[in-house]
Amino acid sequence: MRKPSGAVLAAITGLVALLVASCSTIPFAQRPQNAQRVIDTFNAGDVQTLDNISQVPFLFNGEIVELKSDVDVIWTNLVKSGLKLTNAQVASAAAIDSESYKQFADTMEVRVFFQKYLPKGTAIVHVTFKGGSFDLLLDGARKGFPVVIGIKAGS
Repeated sequence: MRKPSGAVLAAITGLVALLVASCSTIPFAQRPQNAQRVIDTFNAGDVQTLDNISQVPFLFNGEIVELKSDVDVIWTNLVKSGLKLTNAQVASAAAIDSESYKQFADTMEVRVFFQKYLPKGTAIVHVTFKGGSFDLLLDGARKGFPVVIGIKAGS
């Protein structure tokens, strides 16, 4: 078997480096396809997975939810309501900054939540769908999904 030439090896090495670099420049939680997995899981009615990828404390429409069982109730009730995120699209995804808490609620409680519980690199993902829009707070990865830290409807 013939060995690849130095030029071919250099090209392959460059291509691999480019692929690795392009993946690492956008944090996992900010990649639209990962937020889309959360949306698809919701539309499939998979409450167990949604519960497993959610963190507590959890921010729901500006309220801090401290019990995992309450987060489960939130997902269960949202799914049971029949809501479908028809034609859902990730409109934007960006890392949080010092003023991002105001998108959820301009209160001291929510500001402290952002400072205390959200790691650097947490993303606010704005999603639009046929019936409206909402924001997701996403960070890190769990079982191939971004970790859901919060949701705010009608943003």
